[in-house]
Amino acid sequence: MNTEITDIKNANGWICFDVECRLCAKLARLFRPLLYRHRFALLPLQTPWVTERLASCDEELLSGMRLLTGEGQIHGGADALIEIARRIWWAKPVYWLSRIPLVQSVLVMGYRWLARNRTCLGGSCSRAAQPKRPTLGALGWIIALLPTALAVTLEKTLPGWIWMWAMALALFIGAKLVTIPRFLRSRQSSDTKRLLTYALLWPGMDVQAFCGVEPVLPPRGREWAFATAKTLFGAAVIWMGVRLIGATHPFITGWVGMIGIVLLLHFGFFQLLSLLWRARGINAQPIMHSPAATTSLSRFWGGSWNAAFTDLMNENLFKPLSRRVGSRGALFLIFIISGALHELVISLPAHGGYGLPAAYFILQGLALLFEHTRLGRKLGIDSGLRGWCFVALVAGVPAFCLFHPVFIHNVILPMLHAIGAT
Repeated sequence: MNTEITDIKNANGWICFDVECRLCAKLARLFRPLLYRHRFALLPLQTPWVTERLASCDEELLSGMRLLTGEGQIHGGADALIEIARRIWWAKPVYWLSRIPLVQSVLVMGYRWLARNRTCLGGSCSRAAQPKRPTLGALGWIIALLPTALAVTLEKTLPGWIWMWAMALALFIGAKLVTIPRFLRSRQSSDTKRLLTYALLWPGMDVQAFCGVEPVLPPRGREWAFATAKTLFGAAVIWMGVRLIGATHPFITGWVGMIGIVLLLHFGFFQLLSLLWRARGINAQPIMHSPAATTSLSRFWGGSWNAAFTDLMNENLFKPLSRRVGSRGALFLIFIISGALHELVISLPAHGGYGLPAAYFILQGLALLFEHTRLGRKLGIDSGLRGWCFVALVAGVPAFCLFHPVFIHNVILPMLHAIGAT
């Protein structure tokens, strides 16, 4: 035991684990050399002096790992992992990301789930075997968040508009890293080539549909015509409409250019991609489903606008959160998460306007909850013309808060100049 304690001079700390847990012991053997190089020693929680040292802790001794630092501090569970990441240079992006309250909550919840199920994951579960829906563990969420954490560190190396696309790409990769492992754990058969196509060549997040075998009706000719027209119109707005406005009104110029980009990508190119895959028998439904004609906020955010995000959130966060905080609480949390993600893509690259995207999505969450109240139904804002007006008022008008002036001036206008639109 004495060798274990003193085999690292000036140790960063001692990582204590449950040696009777197969999963914990396996992970300890796997990571021991790596942790040793960074001056961490590993000890069983059952070690007498460790048990005595942790006797004053409120938590049960074997409820989770502990980190005893050289400064005498004690960290437990997810906090221990975060502290370890802080002390290892290449893992610091994980530590920085954990400073975001929402991310920290996800890490804590994920670790608690892992700790509760570690005996089953280690192959010695004492509970009766029962079918379970595949879920993403704490390690899976950490891996999925790593691309975003790395993208955050690119601030000083990239112009704002390129950093925005880097953040968007990192979030896209993270989303794929969430959906693909979950699909594989469901043990559904899938062609490897189809799965790679989903990962690299499709912006949607419904992996079950894309990799499924259900027959798909081939797209009609007018769908191709509309998608092509929207693509060309978006390009015309960017490279012709923006120049017609000129530099006299930069805020308007930026907004027009941004609308053109949305038309070109979301309504045009992504629609063409959907048609291409459906023509080949793959169920790749469009990302946008006529959002301008939506007559309720529920349908607008429930799939009419950016169905990819809806699919991602519904299966991986909304359903698990609903079991803990109820459907209304889960719904509001999803909007808070959406606000945080938009802060990363909008405010962070713009170096300003912090809090405005988050405020926008908090407003959406509150309005959506109001739509389902007795008063909301009595006012008729969940259907028809009143519903359409409510969507326009709540989701449309405050969009100037979402894509705030700092973002337009610091990100969109430089991008339009870089691509030759101005």
